[in-house]
Amino acid sequence: MAPQAPAAAGRPLRGAQGAARGAACKVDRSDRWNFWDVVHLPLGEVRERFGIPPLAAMGARQEAA
Repeated sequence: MAPQAPAAAGRPLRGAQGAARGAACKVDRSDRWNFWDVVHLPLGEVRERFGIPPLAAMGARQEAA
């Protein structure tokens, strides 16, 4: 087995978690989104405003499925 195989084992799950978090987002960042509007805010507040769930919540959702 290649040396990188064990590290790659979790990549599909991380990719699925990222896709699920992106789908939960309330803001389309590809449509003239300006990060300067929120750069001064704490990250938790930005995540709440945009509807981005925390990683722990996404892991719990996928385990329940």
